[in-house]
Amino acid sequence: MSKYDGLDARSKLEQTVAGDLERAFEKRGFEIHHNGTESTNAPGGLPDIEAWDDRHHINVEVTKTTRAGADREYLAIKDHLDRSKQSHPGKKCFVWYVSPETHYRMINAIREHNITRKDVSDLKIMPLTFSSFELLINKFIESTKDEVRKEQILSLFSEYLQFVDDERVLKVLHDKLFPQDADLKREIEMREENKHQKTIEDLISDLTKLEQDLRDYRIALATDAIRNVILLVFIKLYEEKREHAGEVNRLTKDSFIRFQDIVQQRRKKRAIQ
Repeated sequence: MSKYDGLDARSKLEQTVAGDLERAFEKRGFEIHHNGTESTNAPGGLPDIEAWDDRHHINVEVTKTTRAGADREYLAIKDHLDRSKQSHPGKKCFVWYVSPETHYRMINAIREHNITRKDVSDLKIMPLTFSSFELLINKFIESTKDEVRKEQILSLFSEYLQFVDDERVLKVLHDKLFPQDADLKREIEMREENKHQKTIEDLISDLTKLEQDLRDYRIALATDAIRNVILLVFIKLYEEKREHAGEVNRLTKDSFIRFQDIVQQRRKKRAIQ
């Protein structure tokens, strides 16, 4: 748990993050501006916090909203990013999205946004949990501008294909900025092992339920149910392989809804159906 988790989202969170950004980035040549006041949040239509120098502009969007409620955050931060680019066409513009944890639907939306902008060198969004952001900021505050240069910090956005979950983002921070930090490496390995174990448990539970559902709803019986489950697993693995290669994962609810719309428009079937 980070220090940000216990802060009042309406009057303390953005202000504290802005103060920490000033301590970390002003010595590296950035100006920091919180678009709210000492006791209120930034108003709608503006990024929560902005950091800039003569060549770069970073929106820092901070929220306590988690899970499905984070969906509405995506459109706002994307709109703020587009407006920042319009206002600063000569600068490279980016976003840090900071929250307690990044919901998988938000991760997917951010990945799709980043991948569709793979041909430009900016306009990328990087998700950070409160704990990862606190780690990052503390490292920047404790180090000199020469020990961790701003070019290294900005290079994090070029790793956008690795932004597949919070654990992978943390690993990017370690590999790119703090490769000699043995404690951080052990923490990452522990998190990955815990997530791996939970994934296995969830997978066994979900596959068992899926097989039973196929039988209960008379979609498939006996060995056909098991066969269909295996096929679905292979489709899932195939789509995740495509995702790691920079393509969009089509085996998600949002992607399948879009796919259905395409099918209705073009009136033809595709293999994934």
